[in-house]
Amino acid sequence: MKKRKMIVFLMFLMFGLGLMTNCDWFKNPTGPNNSEPTVKYDLVIKYIRIDVKRPELLWVSNIGCSIYVPPIPIADVNFTKIDDYNFRGEVSLWSDERLYAMYTVDPCRGDGINNSTKVVAERYIVKVKQTGFETELRDIRNNTVHPYGGKMACFRLTADGRIISDPQIIY
Repeated sequence: MKKRKMIVFLMFLMFGLGLMTNCDWFKNPTGPNNSEPTVKYDLVIKYIRIDVKRPELLWVSNIGCSIYVPPIPIADVNFTKIDDYNFRGEVSLWSDERLYAMYTVDPCRGDGINNSTKVVAERYIVKVKQTGFETELRDIRNNTVHPYGGKMACFRLTADGRIISDPQIIY
């Protein structure tokens, strides 16, 4: 009797395992993945210097921005200097709605005493080349990725080529 129960149990076990490995429901019980595919978009970033505390350093032109998916670095963008207050750079990012963070280390904006004051994120205007969507990044947070601290601008890039950067939205 015990032998028969063991054989029946093993048959049900094998049937169950076979069912699980061949049935799509067991492979993905939440249903098919209907999320939009990710697209790589080209972004044009304009950085505008505001609140210059050290005008004697306006000649500094080798600045850029660092882009993270905190805490992982994604890209470094070297800016082209347009004039003493305006810079431009380009980068390509995926539209998988990750939270991106970016900041610039600008010696003109620092007070010369506290290094965190030169890690800034105010006045980025970002344009998506493919869609023409343009916005100013407004979700400014305390920087958690740079050793000096400072500020970072946060945003999401959607599959339809829009940028979401609003401190009022929880994302």
